[in-house]
Amino acid sequence: MMMAPSHHLRIGAQLDLFHQEDAAPGATYWHAAGAAIRLALLENIRLLWLDTGYLEVATPLLSLLGSRHHEAEVARTSDECLLAPMGDAQLVVTRRPCQFHRQLFEHRTRSLQLLPLRYAELASCHDRTALADLCGLLRQREYCADIGHIYCAVTQIDAEVEAFHEQCLAYLRALDLLGLQSQRVWAARPPPGLDRCAALERFDRVLRSLPADEEVGTSRGLACRMNYVAHDCAGMPWRLGCIKANCVPPPSGLAVLHRSIIGSVERCIALLVERHRNALPPWLAPIQVSVVGGDATAGQRAYEASEHLRAVGLRARIDDAGTTHGACRGDGLGPAQAPFTLIVASGRSERQADVSIVRNASGHLGVFSLQHACRVLGRLCAGPGEVCREGHGRLI
Repeated sequence: MMMAPSHHLRIGAQLDLFHQEDAAPGATYWHAAGAAIRLALLENIRLLWLDTGYLEVATPLLSLLGSRHHEAEVARTSDECLLAPMGDAQLVVTRRPCQFHRQLFEHRTRSLQLLPLRYAELASCHDRTALADLCGLLRQREYCADIGHIYCAVTQIDAEVEAFHEQCLAYLRALDLLGLQSQRVWAARPPPGLDRCAALERFDRVLRSLPADEEVGTSRGLACRMNYVAHDCAGMPWRLGCIKANCVPPPSGLAVLHRSIIGSVERCIALLVERHRNALPPWLAPIQVSVVGGDATAGQRAYEASEHLRAVGLRARIDDAGTTHGACRGDGLGPAQAPFTLIVASGRSERQADVSIVRNASGHLGVFSLQHACRVLGRLCAGPGEVCREGHGRLI
């Protein structure tokens, strides 16, 4: 298949981020720089969960076929589930952790007064996607997904849905993806003899009241859903986040909302790479700060500066080439360069004053002490899911 110059697989190979092989169809080999981008995105999502009241959980990858939680799921998605034999029994490879989150919730008696309860997980998901339908990182068989559920009272649905809608749109806009849209998908008619519960009716009402960029189709479920979509370099739409209500209601008085902000982590990174190429936002850059010595005698100070930067959570590397001029990040493709450069002073007076020069691709940002430079670079490299720690409120 001939790839466009801006196709994420071509860019990923040129930037040494990731690649795919026929030996593992529908899966990704992450190189060191690509793994750093992936980890930065996962850590940022976790910060967003912490800030918005979610509990991060972890659930099994394999479970026994035939359990009551699997019967409906496997019957509905039998063509998409992977099965693994184990003696006389069969194991189901997790496609989505939805049933496991329900088991976590039902593990003990819950009081309605303690709701809402929000679970979130970076789940390892597996689909039996046909080879012809695979599309690089945009559609895989094996991927990591941001999946969560909100267990709340029916009266809390409005507040939870409206808050998530605002948070999700704000986060995806901060990623600066191509063609970001919210799409409302209408509910299917219930089969004869099956009534919609109060939770689904209320969820539909609040979702219909939210602004949407586009109205599309009909969902397979009994409730409306809101999808959050971005486009690749060819203009094709790809779903990232979503929110919907479970079609099978839990015990009376409760509602379960299924939510996701970025959906597949691999798909999100593919769209980010196609959008930004080798100019990723600083918080996602594999190396955020390149430390350069002003002359050949500044090696020890460059080492100490890089250690200070790493201590405050920045990804720093000493630039052995010692270049102090030119753009920090090229326009052409090639190994991605750090968005910021810290030049440690080499003169006697500068060393005594402990000053450093901070630059970006546009030029000179300022002269700071090392401690002040660490704080400045920390703010410049903050991701959209992070809380502003200095009393200025939240980014979302």
